[in-house]
Amino acid sequence: MPIATCFRPRLPHKKVHLRLIRLLAFAALAVGCSEPTAPGPFSGTFSLRLINQASLPSIQGTFSGAPIVLADAMAFSDSIPSPGMILFTRSSTVQYPGRAMEQFQLRYEAAVRGDTLDIFECPLGAICTANAYPPLLGVLRGDTLRLLERPLYGGIGFEQLFVRTR
Repeated sequence: MPIATCFRPRLPHKKVHLRLIRLLAFAALAVGCSEPTAPGPFSGTFSLRLINQASLPSIQGTFSGAPIVLADAMAFSDSIPSPGMILFTRSSTVQYPGRAMEQFQLRYEAAVRGDTLDIFECPLGAICTANAYPPLLGVLRGDTLRLLERPLYGGIGFEQLFVRTR
């Protein structure tokens, strides 16, 4: 028997290859059909109802010149920037003492962990000092989203209660 024939690796049978191809195709279909863009628990729009248990309009903060919040809403995007992350737009109407009413919209990114969010204070596209502020913690219970500011340097945090409107 020639040496080349003795050391030639034996190839698996054709049926084994077909089974492997079918198994891989089935696995790809199972992963591919998992609807990553299906609405999760953080979907729709939430409107601010309470700041530290006071209804709107309400002062947000304990410092001199703190704004009066007239309206605030969080609208969650259906697009997912990366696994475990979510985007939302926050639309607020505030009035600072001695100034005209101001409206603004900012886009944020948040990390999702089950029914909680870690919201990064720096809006998307803004240049912020890393870790300047701890993230806000969002906790979802049914149609109620509670935002908790973690106090900085022993200061006073705040709590905001949002309710799903859409």
